[in-house]
Amino acid sequence: MTKLVPTYYHKLDALQNYNRRNRLKSSWHKHFKSEWKRCEKAMIGDPENLQYTPNPQAWVCTCPYFTKSRFFICKHLIQLVHTVPPSFFLEAN
Repeated sequence: MTKLVPTYYHKLDALQNYNRRNRLKSSWHKHFKSEWKRCEKAMIGDPENLQYTPNPQAWVCTCPYFTKSRFFICKHLIQLVHTVPPSFFLEAN
C-alpha cells in the first residue's frame, strides 16, 4: 500500500495542476514515438520504384506495413512529411 500511494499522489497532482509540461502521457505515447522514429530512419529502396503510392494529404499508403500498423504510419508517409520537431516528443518523466 505504501508503494502505491506516492504514484497516485503524483497522478493526482498532475491532474490538478495541469500544464503541458507535466501532464500525463497516454499509454500508447511511448510506442508511437518509437515507431515514428523507426520509420523516420528506415531506408526506402529505390525512390524511382513506384511500387507503393503514399498520399500524405489523405494519410494513406498502399504498402502492407501501413495496414498492419497500430498507428497507421509507414516509412513512406513519415519520410514525405516535414520533420517533426523534437519538442513534439517531449517526455516529462
